[in-house]
Amino acid sequence: MYRELKSNLKKRSLTRFLILIVAFTFLSGCTVVETYSRFTDKKDPEKSIEYHVKAAFLHLQHGHTEPAKQKLNEVLNERPNHPAALAGMALALEREGEPEDAESYYRRSIKADPGYTRGKELFGAFLFSRGRYQEALNQFEEVTRDKLYENLAVANLNLGLCAIRLGQKELARESFEKSVTINSKQTKPYIQLAKLSYEEQDYRFASRYYRVYEKNLGAVQNYTPASLMLGYRIEKGAKRDDIANRYILLLAKLYPNSSEYAAYLKTQSKTNDVSTTVKGKES
Repeated sequence: MYRELKSNLKKRSLTRFLILIVAFTFLSGCTVVETYSRFTDKKDPEKSIEYHVKAAFLHLQHGHTEPAKQKLNEVLNERPNHPAALAGMALALEREGEPEDAESYYRRSIKADPGYTRGKELFGAFLFSRGRYQEALNQFEEVTRDKLYENLAVANLNLGLCAIRLGQKELARESFEKSVTINSKQTKPYIQLAKLSYEEQDYRFASRYYRVYEKNLGAVQNYTPASLMLGYRIEKGAKRDDIANRYILLLAKLYPNSSEYAAYLKTQSKTNDVSTTVKGKES
């Protein structure tokens, strides 16, 4: 039962993880002040349309779907096949809990411009959130083929996360390694590489990846309960109990109410019970 619960929590966590990666990366840099009226720039109407799209994504960044849809509808009334506006409308509908309509807009965006890479990335995240991992992987594979895409490191990370869900560990490892090659200052690909190496009982490489993860992590508060438990398991596997115990102490300090710490205490309790039983039989 514990393993099943742990697996379900891991799945939900990974899904939220991927969606946030795509959404926040996509929305970064959208700092628009609403000063233009609707398509008033007659000298450069495309600039006005671009403004409306950026303003819409800024609204989405703050969780305001209605004003975002209003801006996007104004664009789509003028340009029915504007790929970014269609993708933005899809994202708004997705957040409003309308998956069928959202998927329709995502597909329209990609059909309108098969070269619009961000639309494919957002669609991939949508598919992942619906449990359609192979379809999501297909979208992220297309995204990673665009070598000039500004979010290529994130795209490879997301591809790796899809591969993990499909049991394709070699593809996952390859994708994570590409991600850190593009941007070595990340944390998420390194923790995934550490986890893969740990699962293969390659504690030497698991420890190496984990050390880079820690280096890039910054403040100690940025550890998660799951990452601290992984550090503990890696060091236990490498027979470095002193270091392993430090992660448990940190887990107890930072996340005393976490499911990871509760599971650790339960495991220790069982170990102590077994030890007491053996000693009783010997005496």
